[in-house]
Formats: sequence, C-alpha cells, structure tokens
Amino acid sequence: NLIFILPVYNSENIIYSSLDKLISYLNNILYKDIFFLFLLLMRGTDKTLEILKSFLKKYYANFKLNNTKIFIYYFSYDKNRGTGYAIKFALSKLKNIYNKSIFEEIKEALKNNDLLKAKELQNKIIKN
Repeated sequence: NLIFILPVYNSENIIYSSLDKLISYLNNILYKDIFFLFLLLMRGTDKTLEILKSFLKKYYANFKLNNTKIFIYYFSYDKNRGTGYAIKFALSKLKNIYNKSIFEEIKEALKNNDLLKAKELQNKIIKN
C-alpha cells in the first residue's frame, strides 16, 4: 500500500487536472497495489473545496473495481497554519487511523469483488 499526503491551498486552477493526472499515472504504472490519497485542505479563499467535491463525485461515480484501487479522502480545517502544520496534522490523523488490518481487509474485499465491504471499511477509516 502507498499513502500520499497532499496539502492543498488555493489550488482551484490545478486541483482537478493534478488529481486526474495522478490517478491516471497510478492506474497505469502501479496498478497492482491499493493507494490511499489524503488531501488536506487548508481553508483558502478560492473554490478548491467545491472543485474537489465535484471531482470526487465524478471519480466515485465512475469507480470501477477492476481497474481502480485508489481511495481518496480529504480533511479540511478552517485556519491556515502552513504546509508544515498540514503534514503534521496528516501524520497525526494517520497515526490514529492507520490500522494495517483494515487496509488488508480492504485488499481482501477488493480481491473478492466485494465493493460494499471495501466501502464500509473505507468509511471506518474516515470515522476514526
């Protein structure tokens, strides 16, 4: 499993195309693993959050079990404290929620084509 942490701030002009390119790259190059992408939205003044939500809606509407194994999460906080804080915030979240057995269960569910179970486990990660 690979986990990507991306701090995001006032990125409305590049967020959609950047995510699209990253996902395409991961699907085409590193297709055998499951990837977790955590986006940390530092509250900015543009429409990054709305564009991200639009992207995720389209992404999960076209989510195909057989060729996409990338789960995308985002966290948002109101006060911008910079990239360093965003990375520390992400690491603290991951420390609290990273449970190897959950990731292995997701892999197993995907292997068995049980998308519902994989989604339930994904939601379990977010709630922690």
